[in-house]
Amino acid sequence: MHAALRTFTLVAGVTIAGDFVTRAQSPVLRACRRIRFLSQTLRHLSEERSTITMPNPAEKSRPFPQVRLNSRRWPNRTIEQTPIWMSTDLRDGNQSLIEPMSIEAKLEFFEMLVKIGFKEIEVGFPSASQTDFDFVRKLIDEQRVPDDVTIEVLVQSRRDLIDRTFEACAGVSKVIVHLYSAIAPSFRKIVFNQSKDEVKALAVEGTRLIKESRNARRRGRTRTGSISIRPRRSA
Repeated sequence: MHAALRTFTLVAGVTIAGDFVTRAQSPVLRACRRIRFLSQTLRHLSEERSTITMPNPAEKSRPFPQVRLNSRRWPNRTIEQTPIWMSTDLRDGNQSLIEPMSIEAKLEFFEMLVKIGFKEIEVGFPSASQTDFDFVRKLIDEQRVPDDVTIEVLVQSRRDLIDRTFEACAGVSKVIVHLYSAIAPSFRKIVFNQSKDEVKALAVEGTRLIKESRNARRRGRTRTGSISIRPRRSA
């Protein structure tokens, strides 16, 4: 390749042109050869990888080596079954985008996650976004949530936001409510201006309000099915 290449090369600050450039004269040519070699290698690896069938991720899990410590019990325990994977792409992932997804894009993403095999999918923050609220309602009203899939929603520890969340989830057969409470020192001191005990009390109060809303809707005409409360915290 290099013998037939017509190029311009800098050697000791002098420009040289020619049909036949030796390796000693051409640091640029040597760089080109390296780039070509890397390109061919990457293409080869890509072709090789495409022929490999990706195993089911759920079947790859295996127990980790035990750490035997006589003073504690948990290090001797091992994972005996595959954990349940939960996708946050539609909520946490969406919040990181400059332009959040539309309802149509969210629906396409949700159907892809279901097809992949996720059984728990966090679908949004309905009390903080009208788009998220409408998307959750669309999933429920149009019965797009499979029976073996549980949707999840995020909410902060405030009565008005919790009520709005339950309004969005009305009619769903089962839902997991993620109660969000920031515990990082910067959040606790700057945003909330609260002590550790006050932040704990906020989480406890939020849990009480969620249970209260769940029980009220079970007794009322608007029925929400199985509701699980899962604490969520920021690092």
